[in-house]
Amino acid sequence: ALIGALQAENSYVRNSAADALGNQSTLPESTLQALIGALQDEDHYVRISAAYALRNLTALTESTLHALVGALQQENNHVRFLAADALEKQSTFSESTLQALVGALQHENEVVRSSAVDVLEKQSALPESTLQALVDALQDENWMVKRSAARALGKQSTLSGLTLLALVGALQDKNGDVRRSAADALRKQSTLPESTLQALIGALQDEDWMVRNSAASALRNQSILPESTLHTLIGALQEKDKDLQRRVVVVLEQHVKSTLMAIPRLSSSAIEALYRTFLVNYGSEHSASLWVQGHQVCFHTVQGSEEMDGLCVEDVTKVVETFNQIRNGVNPPLIKEQ
Repeated sequence: ALIGALQAENSYVRNSAADALGNQSTLPESTLQALIGALQDEDHYVRISAAYALRNLTALTESTLHALVGALQQENNHVRFLAADALEKQSTFSESTLQALVGALQHENEVVRSSAVDVLEKQSALPESTLQALVDALQDENWMVKRSAARALGKQSTLSGLTLLALVGALQDKNGDVRRSAADALRKQSTLPESTLQALIGALQDEDWMVRNSAASALRNQSILPESTLHTLIGALQEKDKDLQRRVVVVLEQHVKSTLMAIPRLSSSAIEALYRTFLVNYGSEHSASLWVQGHQVCFHTVQGSEEMDGLCVEDVTKVVETFNQIRNGVNPPLIKEQ
């Protein structure tokens, strides 16, 4: 009866039938097809009710998904919103549905493009062809499309070199939300190439404090920072920008051991800046006493004695040499193992 009502001449009857189906979590195939047809109804209220009914279903067929992708391209905002909401609830998409969404990224209407990329943002494992479409979307003229594209890329477990390069480019976007989303996407990658790390260091001086925070977080989250990156970070400690110094210190706190190992190859001015802005924070109010004991670097902090585990004999030798250099530069107290 309801299927027949969806074909009635009176739009009120058609709308009431679609409304009645909106309370169902599952529907037979014939009813689904009728609702799909109702998405094209001339009356926008009927289309809205049909989209609402489809949104509430727990499982959607391939034909329903394709119809919803088509509904993303309708002029009515309510229909687009309900269609996007239904699609965003899906954990995975078939290749054909993904291709349909990628096609929507080329739509002339920026709202349609934004809706399509918002749907893709909810997917955690996308094929290379879809990722390339998202990379292209980073060049969209609409900032919301670019922001969502960066977010979608950030959901992926691994990113190609070209994708990383595109995200680095997005760090220079004129819109702060786009730049922050690009930095957030990079933050979720634990091993980034040197060029990307250098770009993130540059973002530590972004005019938007949220971008600066995201860039610092991305650098902190790296499993290891190469010495060249550490040298750049330590060099930034010599700048007069206190906010930059603070964010660099936040990064170095996560990479203390490698920072110590990098000191022998620093200039005396860089060593002094590192000691005064970073190492001294580990010490008491006026000094940062360190010593080697049992193949560990030990140092005093305001909370008490601390130890840095895991140093081999070679590392210990480097640390001793390192802090001899610091002592020569800024004269911090250094106590060798007794």
